[in-house]
Parts: sequence; C-alpha cells; structure tokens
Amino acid sequence: MCNASDLVSGYNSDIICLQECDTKVFEGDLVPALSTLGFKGVMREKGGVREGSAIFFRESKFRFRALLFI
Repeated sequence: MCNASDLVSGYNSDIICLQECDTKVFEGDLVPALSTLGFKGVMREKGGVREGSAIFFRESKFRFRALLFI
C-alpha cells in the first residue's frame, strides 16, 4: 500500500482530489494520515456504493465554509 504521507509531502500539494475513493480507506487511513500533515478532507459517496470523490485541502491555506452537493 502506498504511504499517503510520503506521497503528499513529495509533491508539496495544497489540494488533493481523489476519485473512486473507498469510504473505509478515507475514514481509516487517509483522514488520520493527512490530518497530521495539516489537511482536512471531505467526501461524497456515490449513490448506493461505499466509494466516491474525496477532496483534501491544506488548512493553513484554505478555509472550509460549506459542503454543497450539486
């Protein structure tokens, strides 16, 4: 399995977007790992499936204001 912390620190990203992200991986692996690097994550599941799109952003650069589903 790829180490999310190493991958992110190598790119020095401020925003990370993931497609087909499994909910268990998001909650159990990505959120804990990326929060230690200063990221906040939000996820939207596809209808009836435990996967979807996830966005992480560096909290020192961006502020979370609202989660809107379109």
